[in-house]
Amino acid sequence: MANKPKNMHQIREIFRRKQQGESNRSIARTTGFSRSTILEYFHILDLSGYEVAQAIDLSETALQALIAQSRQDVQPPGAGRKRDMEVQFEYMDKELSRTGVTRLLLWQEYKKENPAGYSYTQFCYHFGKYKNIQQATAHFEHKPAEFMQVDYAGDILHYIDQLTGEQIDCQVLVCTLPYSGYTYVEAMHTQQQEAFIAGLNHALYFFGGVPLNIRLDNLKSGVKKANRYDPEFTDLMMSFGNSAQTDPTSALQTDPCVLTFTF
Repeated sequence: MANKPKNMHQIREIFRRKQQGESNRSIARTTGFSRSTILEYFHILDLSGYEVAQAIDLSETALQALIAQSRQDVQPPGAGRKRDMEVQFEYMDKELSRTGVTRLLLWQEYKKENPAGYSYTQFCYHFGKYKNIQQATAHFEHKPAEFMQVDYAGDILHYIDQLTGEQIDCQVLVCTLPYSGYTYVEAMHTQQQEAFIAGLNHALYFFGGVPLNIRLDNLKSGVKKANRYDPEFTDLMMSFGNSAQTDPTSALQTDPCVLTFTF
């Protein structure tokens, strides 16, 4: 928590904005407080058993007593610093799912607001423990050649033309056989249907066979209408699924390759 105490009007304003549905980032921006300070007050509220609306309605004296009591709790050495970091983990975990957000970026943000905070190594250690506790994992069984999973890598990459020195952006197609983890990767200039189908064809030649199913994410290159139960694929994609084979001159795959969709 910041060293300078906040008056009860400021704290009440934090709670009022939360009740109105503002995000922690928005509250920090509009009030000028750090996110760690805001998260700390919400943590105090959680421990007290009060709802946000109840805290707003507390008298000046009662709210002050609530905050003061939390500051008098006996903590082991370093507990306050650790607590200030850990109360931000839920927010950080959500931010980490956004494109371009890394643990290093989150730590730099945390360190800027907490100059005496943990080093990057210790931050990653405690954050890793939090994620292991919060995120349950499941084991998926796959059969050989049952699926080929297809998607484009999240970020646009680039390469340098050796003749001109020009930086050229490229999309990266990734096709994986989940049973073995065997993966085909191809950089291409566009995600348009023709390039996408060509990339799938190259992947099948690379794998040396055709899977029973090709599973797509919500790709505009192959999915016309997204639906969990009855997706609609593009005509070109349907044609590819019906005729997929590793050698155009031989019927190595007698049955159509089933197209499946996943969110």
